[in-house]
Amino acid sequence: MQSLIFHQGSGSDYTAFLDRYGIASLDMSYHDYQSDYGVYHSVYDSFDWMVNECDPEFKYHQAMTRLWLIMAYELASSKVLPFAMIDQAEVLVGQISSLSNSAAALSVDLGFLEISTQKYLEAASFITNEGNNVNDDDAAQIRSINKRLATCERKFLGAGLPHRPWFKHLLQAPGMYLGYGSRAFPGIADALDARDRTTAVEQVKIAGDALERAAECLLNGFVAEEDVADAHEIEDLI
Repeated sequence: MQSLIFHQGSGSDYTAFLDRYGIASLDMSYHDYQSDYGVYHSVYDSFDWMVNECDPEFKYHQAMTRLWLIMAYELASSKVLPFAMIDQAEVLVGQISSLSNSAAALSVDLGFLEISTQKYLEAASFITNEGNNVNDDDAAQIRSINKRLATCERKFLGAGLPHRPWFKHLLQAPGMYLGYGSRAFPGIADALDARDRTTAVEQVKIAGDALERAAECLLNGFVAEEDVADAHEIEDLI
């Protein structure tokens, strides 16, 4: 389980947690892909419509509630946080490839980003192996692994994306013109769309540095003072 699959856009309730504070988040819902859901945010989107038309016995609601409970139980009872770090890193490799044509057109070198992503993939493999083989009686190591996993997402935060500094996540954010749609490596992608080579080059360096910080976190358990400060700020918000 991991937040970064690049499906999260601006319509999710946890936008602030993930895109601004770097808290790994999860979104689960039921969709009937055989029919259109035409009542969303309309006058028909009501309890009466749900009871009479959509889910009279609330079977789908019960199924999703059970699934959420299973996920909550997994998080609460797992020895090591069940974050799929390798899957996340492999997704990033594919997302870099999706930028290659636009980058080449502006002579923007993605080499540093590719190297940084490979370092992150190696670190993800390292901590996954460490978690799979940890001694159940080694409480200190288990705490170390979980602290690194829980902190890692914050390493992907920057000072703020160009032209929209509220969004700080460097690896994913709502697309500039996509509404609810999301965008991978948004600072780079937005600059390439705008044919702004200078900003694109800068954002490649910024994103690459973030990936290397995340890799260091997974390997060495490095937790910066700003992470502690961010945690206190989030606690104050809650």
